[in-house]
Amino acid sequence: MKNNVEGFTNRSKINEEAAQWVLLLEDTSKLSNKQIEELNNWVATSDIHRECIESMASSWGEMDLLAQVMVPQEIHKPSVFLTMLTKLLLPVIAMLSLLTVAMNQSKNLLRPIVLAPVLLCAIVFFSVINIQQANNPVNTVISTKVGESIHHQLPDGSSLWLNSSSKVQINYSENFRRINLFAGEAHFEVAKDPMRPFEVYADDRLVRAIGTAFTVHKLAERIEVLVSEGTVELAIIDNTLVVIPDDYKAIKIARNFEDKNLKSSSGLAIKDETNQPVTLKKKLGKLTAGQRISIPVKNDNLSAIDELDTSEVARFLSWKEGKLVFAGESLEEVIKEITRHTEVKIDVLDPQLKSMRIGGQFQVGETDTLFYVLESGFGISVNKLDANHVQLNIKKQIK
Repeated sequence: MKNNVEGFTNRSKINEEAAQWVLLLEDTSKLSNKQIEELNNWVATSDIHRECIESMASSWGEMDLLAQVMVPQEIHKPSVFLTMLTKLLLPVIAMLSLLTVAMNQSKNLLRPIVLAPVLLCAIVFFSVINIQQANNPVNTVISTKVGESIHHQLPDGSSLWLNSSSKVQINYSENFRRINLFAGEAHFEVAKDPMRPFEVYADDRLVRAIGTAFTVHKLAERIEVLVSEGTVELAIIDNTLVVIPDDYKAIKIARNFEDKNLKSSSGLAIKDETNQPVTLKKKLGKLTAGQRISIPVKNDNLSAIDELDTSEVARFLSWKEGKLVFAGESLEEVIKEITRHTEVKIDVLDPQLKSMRIGGQFQVGETDTLFYVLESGFGISVNKLDANHVQLNIKKQIK
């Protein structure tokens, strides 16, 4: 029994080492010759080393980079059975290790007999739990109202912040962690799991990560992505994710409509591929910490990457703390941001006012403070037609 435990423990250690190599490939633009040599020596140690790193690289989409630095050898698809077996046995391995130490330290010869039923129950318990988790994927829709923002803990330990008037679908399966952003803005702090990439979809735009922190904002004609930690990959997928209005179940339209068994509400044949790899139509590159980009939804003409310092990143994420911070944005941009968090309609009557630069910090929803600052500090007339409708104009000078 002792040798078996050590063998399984080694596999767990190999998985951890493989994960570190995959993360290094992701975070490093080009490995040094020494790193390449070390990687190949590690892979050559055993077939298990190769299987582990290929499985993780395949899940993350780094097979191309891995193939470039590994000594030429047939790249094979990792065994699904082996991957599932590893997932199921890891908790059992931990229990085995714990009980083995207890038995070795005990001088009571009857202790193994007493612990045997406990060990058997533990094995059955953890196996059943893992099988249930594999067969019961998480599929949840979360939304916020105007002026509301929430923080939600995801099943893997990742964190989700949802801004005002936003909606996401959380779709976790045995192979993937997927978030569909239907509307609004969401910030993610991702727990590292190289065997299950973290993917955020906004229509057919994909943002993929392993362990990082980033924000995705879905607008009418573009998707804005801001990375505050780590690195993300950007891509366009081959099929657009659509939504069935009744249950918000994420599906993909079958390219040739060959599946006659499934029908969408519009009558189109569909197939559920929520646990299958997506087909990338075009890779759009990577984004690293402190970078922000705008991705149009109708073409792939990316905007220039904005390089932000720490204070600028914090300003863009101030909504997580219930604040809106502006540092020289135009009044038009300020109004757009303010109205995301309130039901008050704000009209700017004089077009010249729209380009006026505004700075300041406001609590979300406290529009009266904003109106006071505009009147007292910027010479703007605030005309409240009713509780939910305000007009802004240039203040007339009294002669």
